[in-house]
Amino acid sequence: MRYFKNKTKEERGSATIEFLSMLPLLLFFTLVLFQFLIVGYNVIVTQSALNEASKVYATTGNYEEAKMAAQDVLSTSGNNIIYKNLDIVGSPEFSTSLKVELDLIFVPETVFGIKNLSTIPFEKSVQSRVIE
Repeated sequence: MRYFKNKTKEERGSATIEFLSMLPLLLFFTLVLFQFLIVGYNVIVTQSALNEASKVYATTGNYEEAKMAAQDVLSTSGNNIIYKNLDIVGSPEFSTSLKVELDLIFVPETVFGIKNLSTIPFEKSVQSRVIE
C-alpha cells in the first residue's frame, strides 16, 4: 500500500501530461490563426483585383478587359477565392464592385447538416472615373 502512496505523491512526468493535455488546444489555435492569415491575404488579393479592374476600365472603357484583369489577379491566389461578379456602373465617373467567395480551408463543406459553411461571401467597391 505504501508503494502506491509514494507513487501518487511524485510529480515526475506531470509536465509531460499537462503538455499533452494542452496540445489539441494549441493545434486548434494554430489552425484558427492560420485561417485568419489566409482570409486576410485573400481580402488583400481581392482589393488588388478590384483596383486592377478599375484601372483597366478607366484607361480602356471596356468591361470585358476589366473583368479579365480582375480574374487574372484572383487566379494568382490559387483556389481560395471564387469569382462571382464584377459590376461597373456609370461613365465617365463609375463605381466598380467585385463579389467573391473566400474559401475556408479548415472548415468542411457540410457541418451538422448545414451546407456551404466553408465559404464567406465578400464584396468590395471603389469609385473612379474614365480617363479621356
